[in-house]
Order: sequence, then C-alpha cells, then structure tokens
Amino acid sequence: MASTFLLAAGLAFAVGEADVASAKSSSTSASTEIGSSEISLVGMEEPSARWLANFDLQVARQLRKSTAEIRVDLLEVLIEQASKRENLKLPQTASALLHVVETSKSRGNRMMAVQALSEVGPAQVGEVRYGRAMNQLYALGQEETSDQVRGAIAEVVTNYQAG
Repeated sequence: MASTFLLAAGLAFAVGEADVASAKSSSTSASTEIGSSEISLVGMEEPSARWLANFDLQVARQLRKSTAEIRVDLLEVLIEQASKRENLKLPQTASALLHVVETSKSRGNRMMAVQALSEVGPAQVGEVRYGRAMNQLYALGQEETSDQVRGAIAEVVTNYQAG
C-alpha cells in the first residue's frame, strides 16, 4: 500500500496536475496492477513529452532510493511500460537498473532489474549508452553470486550481442 502511494505520488508529481487532467479527458485507458491496489493510467497512449521525461527521472530516482519491497512495484511498472512504449526514453533509468543489479541485496530485485534491462532497448537509451550498459551488465555478471541472476545476465547480454 505504501509503495502504491509513493509510486502514485511520484508519477503525479512527475506528470503535474495539468497533464493528469488532460490525460483523464481521453477515452483510452490502461491500468497496472500493483500489489492489491490498481493505478489507472488513463489516456496514456500518447503521453506528453513532459510525462515521458519525468517518468525516466522519477523511476530512476526511486529505484536508487527505495526499499526492496517498493522496488518490486517500480520494476513491474517499468517492465510493462518499457515493453509497450518504444518512444519512452530511459537513459537515467538504465543506469539506475545497473545500480540495482550491483547493489541490491535482494536476489528478486536483481532478477527483475535484469529483466527490465532486457525490455529496455537501444532505442530507449541510445545505441552507445545501451552498449556501455550491456558491457557493465556483463562485468556485473562476472561478480554476481546468484547462479540465477548470473544466468539471466548472460542471456540478456547474449541476446544483445546476437542481434
């Protein structure tokens, strides 16, 4: 419940009241289940440039600061949004995901961060920056203690190199 509040507050702050009102006027809706609560992202098929920019900054900031429990919710939202929106620019979020892989004590958070990096692509981060992120992910995989996380990292890096 607290994570839902923080995420909703963060996204509301990022979007701003005017953008929320304009988003509500659209008839298109999408929703994301978070824990036992649901956040509805109404009219977000064509989000504003401001929403797109702030989404990256807010998610990156929260990934670095949040507890493991809240990170799960953020990572779920990020994975969903990154898989649906190629126009979502996520350079700050990509580096925050690497931070989670490197520093989180939660194997689940590390696994989800690797999954999120697999959903985020060069179009969302920039080709050069994404290549650097994959190199850093590979290096982190060399030091990873969990076989599952190390295997997930190997799969993401191999898929990137293959194509």
